[in-house]
Amino acid sequence: MSSSPAQPPAADCAALLCDAFNAYQVKFTEITSRARTRFEKCDWPGAHHDALERLDLYKNIIDALVPRIREVLGPQQNNTALWSDTKSRYTALVQLREDKELAKTFYNSALRKVLVVIGTEPAAEYLDEELDAPRIQSEKPIYRSYPNSGTLPSLIQQILNRYEFAAGFENMENDARETAERIEERLVARFGTSQFDEIEVIKPVFYRGNSAFIVGKMRTQKGNLPLVLALRNPEGKIVVD
Repeated sequence: MSSSPAQPPAADCAALLCDAFNAYQVKFTEITSRARTRFEKCDWPGAHHDALERLDLYKNIIDALVPRIREVLGPQQNNTALWSDTKSRYTALVQLREDKELAKTFYNSALRKVLVVIGTEPAAEYLDEELDAPRIQSEKPIYRSYPNSGTLPSLIQQILNRYEFAAGFENMENDARETAERIEERLVARFGTSQFDEIEVIKPVFYRGNSAFIVGKMRTQKGNLPLVLALRNPEGKIVVD
């Protein structure tokens, strides 16, 4: 691919970088979206394959991108001024993204594969202070709140039911009761009372290995207590570990 006659090489390079980052994010989301089905169906070989694919994805995307950048820039690939222009154009493309810090890190990864430089090159790459910009606040909350009403076991069941796992639970009532007992023990040990105001739970489920994790916190008048519900699916029905 050569640069378009209608725009300078820096514009083509910035667009190429942005397209590659978009491709990375789309593929990463595709891989991670399979985690729930893997867990529900006890597909542990598939989950292991996905984990390896996810680990290799970033490197594979960068490795495929670098030759295309070199083709676009040609003999100017080590021109710092051109890279500075590319950086400015790329910044404009990603600045309003919620994941712009990751997008800028992606840019640096590609740059370092192409531009020969010793130390840092502030004009051409993003420095640490440029990667720490405040995040854009999402309009949608990432957690759900469950006020303390009724009993704690019933509240735990409400939380578990909210995720609507296709596999179902082996014995949700028993799991909720035992989980509530352990939570109350921790509350008493930390705050001297089992009283709490509400439970806040992050909407996404986190998957690792053969387990799934519901993450949140107990809010009390005396402070917060981290909460993690570890789920397993040993034989087709889910249990709280």
